[in-house]
Amino acid sequence: MNVNGTRNIARVCLKTNTRLLYASTCCAYGNNNVAVSDENSPVAPTELYAETKLQGEKVIANINCEYNILRLATFYGPKMRNSLATSVFLSRTLSGEPIEIHGDGHQTRCYTHVDDIASRIRVVLESPYAPKSSIFLKKSHIR
Repeated sequence: MNVNGTRNIARVCLKTNTRLLYASTCCAYGNNNVAVSDENSPVAPTELYAETKLQGEKVIANINCEYNILRLATFYGPKMRNSLATSVFLSRTLSGEPIEIHGDGHQTRCYTHVDDIASRIRVVLESPYAPKSSIFLKKSHIR
């Protein structure tokens, strides 16, 4: 669905001369052996979701419609998914339960507050359009 649905939307955007704002994922970087990834870092997705979002980026570029790509970090904030680590950690802390860490505890993950994501998306939407651009919003770009 991520790839074919994106292809269909990109084709409609091309036909209607409408800019496509594509919400991709920072998970496209995967395990790329780079300490801090940016838009020039190699991609190495490790899960199907990230792979299909990356394929969607390529589909959009090949269709040649006007677009912006946002590689968004995982959101946190009000009404976040109950299964999200930040939600689990907060819930366990508030109920006096211990926080369980899987693995060796050295894992990292970018989390960005939903208000920061929303405000940066608005900046992209309201900015003069730069055709065929990729803009990557992740923690390092957001205060």
